Amino acid sequence: MKSFLHPSSYAAVSATLAAAALLVVFVAQYGFNLQPCPLCLYQRLPYFAVLVVGLVAGFAFKGYSKIITLLLMGVWAISLILGGYHAGVEAGLWTFPACASSSQGADSIAELEAMIRQATVTPCDRPAFLLAGLSMADMNMVLSGAMLGWGLWVFKRIKSAAPTKG
Repeated sequence: MKSFLHPSSYAAVSATLAAAALLVVFVAQYGFNLQPCPLCLYQRLPYFAVLVVGLVAGFAFKGYSKIITLLLMGVWAISLILGGYHAGVEAGLWTFPACASSSQGADSIAELEAMIRQATVTPCDRPAFLLAGLSMADMNMVLSGAMLGWGLWVFKRIKSAAPTKG
């Protein structure tokens, strides 16, 4: 059995957690009608990237452990930044322009109807769901931070390990 500090274990767990997180958000969206805001949608992108990199790593890991580990760490860092930004919007520390409502008025009923249909369903500054006081953005930060930290630990081990064949 490989150590949890082995790069292939890191890649496999990364891909598994990314798939699980995506499953949770899709079940929340389509099963429980928790509509995502634009920032929520952006936060999904790193998870798709982690899933792809992790799956590719499972088939072509030999000789590329440093590169794949660094790539996964980079994507987890991006996810952490997006989650932190979204958590800041939810806390009212700053705003996200794509979530701001339009102050433009409508000249007709048809224009008003079009504006309503194009409006963001879920505002970015109000979490759609809280679990133990944590929003999904907060949970994203926790998961991404933990995976980034684990990646740093794995990478440090790769750098300090003596080169081996095979």
